[in-house]
Amino acid sequence: MPRKLDTSRLEKFAPKPRRDATETHREPEEVKAPAKASVPPSEQPWPSREAPQEGQFTIRAPLDEIARFKKMCQQDRFKYTYAAMLSILMDRFEEDEGSSR
Repeated sequence: MPRKLDTSRLEKFAPKPRRDATETHREPEEVKAPAKASVPPSEQPWPSREAPQEGQFTIRAPLDEIARFKKMCQQDRFKYTYAAMLSILMDRFEEDEGSSR
């Protein structure tokens, strides 16, 4: 005859009680940004442990323009990421805008 299943060991996996919503809610003016303390470089966190500062967006364009952009990224012996090529194009645009003023 099989033994009875011991479920008492599973109690540590039980969900923790949630805080009441009124306890955790704060008005926007009460929320303050954490103060940045000057920490010596030897005690700063590893850069790989910090969240990346990246974003994402979508551009709607005709397929031939998208293909042209992708071809630009793959030109010559260089293989640029879309972000790198966007940066190059924006820098060039800003240079042209500065010289035309």
